[in-house]
Amino acid sequence: MLTPQKPLLAVLAGETRTPPPVWLMRQA
Repeated sequence: MLTPQKPLLAVLAGETRTPPPVWLMRQA
């Protein structure tokens, strides 16, 4: 987690693109 905007965008965009477990692991 270098920047707070990156994970946030990944959750917003990844939420509809990839399943929950995927963006959850990306955030962790």
